[in-house]
Amino acid sequence: MISIFLFLLGVGTAQAQDLCSDYLSRSNCINERRPVHHGADFGGVAGTEVISATYGTVVRRNYDDCSGYGLTVKTDFSARAGSVEGPVFVRYAHVEPYEYIKPGRALKPGDPIGRTIPLRHTKCHGSREHVHYELRVKADDKLHINPHAYWADGEGKVTCFQPGMTVPPGKAVAPIRCAP
Repeated sequence: MISIFLFLLGVGTAQAQDLCSDYLSRSNCINERRPVHHGADFGGVAGTEVISATYGTVVRRNYDDCSGYGLTVKTDFSARAGSVEGPVFVRYAHVEPYEYIKPGRALKPGDPIGRTIPLRHTKCHGSREHVHYELRVKADDKLHINPHAYWADGEGKVTCFQPGMTVPPGKAVAPIRCAP
């Protein structure tokens, strides 16, 4: 399978997918300096649909106009961060979850979970619109892990979800839709 980097925007047009700030990067989606980044940011416009990247269960839903972590999902796999091993949780930030996405809901890769929120020209974040995708062991803020080790197409190959695709347990796809 070829890793295609495309967005399907909320307005129905496709543009090149944009991994605008990578894991451990020191620049944000508008190339400004910041502390080390513990997730991967996929750029888009406000309203871009966000999809579940993994199999899992919603454990926390949060939303406000300056959304930090809008959705937390316990995945179907475990990992090690330093000397600690445990279940892996995904945190999606800058996302307004759909109304039906609530704690206890089971998810699979490709399930729609919400839309990105406006960030430009707000007091909240000095960046452009994006979904922040972060993996943490035991949901601990200090136990983040590299998301590139878990892509369905292999380590370092961001996998874009395609309709009808089978994602192996313990693997992930990008938290955005691919163009048909």
